Amino acid sequence: MGTCNEFDRRAFVDFATVLKSRLFMALSVYADESGTHDKTGTQPGSQTLCIAGYLATTDQWATLYDKWQPALKPFGISKLHMREIYDWPKEDQSKIVRTLASLVREHTLFGVVAAISVKDYDKLFPADAKNLLPHPYYVAFLPFISLVLEGVRERRVPHERISFVLGHSTEFSNFAKKLFYLVKEREDKEHWLGDVGFGSPDEHIELQVADLLVQTTRRKSYYMLQEFTAKRRPKTNAQDRAFGLGKHVLLTLDDAAGLQKKIKAVETLGLEWKW
Repeated sequence: MGTCNEFDRRAFVDFATVLKSRLFMALSVYADESGTHDKTGTQPGSQTLCIAGYLATTDQWATLYDKWQPALKPFGISKLHMREIYDWPKEDQSKIVRTLASLVREHTLFGVVAAISVKDYDKLFPADAKNLLPHPYYVAFLPFISLVLEGVRERRVPHERISFVLGHSTEFSNFAKKLFYLVKEREDKEHWLGDVGFGSPDEHIELQVADLLVQTTRRKSYYMLQEFTAKRRPKTNAQDRAFGLGKHVLLTLDDAAGLQKKIKAVETLGLEWKW
C-alpha cells in the first residue's frame, strides 16, 4: 500500500513538473500601434506607422507584471500612457523611458518593431494592392508577424505556440485577425502561431509595455528610415541602448524600396484576398 502511494506521489510530482515547465515556456506577444490616424501620412505624427511589442514566456510576463507598478511609483503614476509622458520635462521623460526599457529588456525574450513610411505607402501602392491591404497598418502587421517568427528561429527558442495580444482597435481588429489566420494557414509551416486576441492597456500591463516601445520608436522611426535610406547606421542614444535596438529589439523599416518589394511579392504570389 505504501509503495503504491509513493508511486502515485512521484507520478503526481512528475506530472506537476512537466506542467510547470510547459507553462513556463508558453509564449505570448503583446503589441500596440502608433501613427495610424492618417493613411496619407500628411498629418503630424503620421509620417511613419509602427507596430511594436515584446515576446516573453508566461513566467517572464508574470515577473514583469510584478515589477511594473513599483517601477512607476517613483514617477508618481500607477499606469503608463506614453502620450501623457510627453507633457513632462525632457529630462523626466528620458529617465522613465530608460528605467522601464532596461526593466523590460531584462524580462522579455526580445522585442519587435515594424515601421513603414506612410507617405510612400500612399504614393506607391497601386489601387489593387490597396484593395488587398487598405491601410498601412496591415502593411506593417505582416512583416511584424514574420519578424517574430524569424526571431524565435534565430534565437533557437524552444518550440511553443505563440499567442498574440494586440491593442484593441475598432478600425483594425477584425481585418488584422483575418490577416493573422491567413498567415498562420499559408505561411506558418513550423506551426509557431497560436491565436490572436485584443485588449486594452488599462486592463493589460503587458500592453503598457508595448506602448512604451511603440511610442518611443515611432517618434524616432522617421529619422531612422532616412538614415537607413542613406545607408547609414542609425544614431543611438541612451534610450536606444536601454531598449537594445537592433539587438534585443529587432527592426524592420520599410521606405519606398521596401514597399516596392512588398508590392512585387503580392503580385508574384497572385494573392486574391477577398475581404
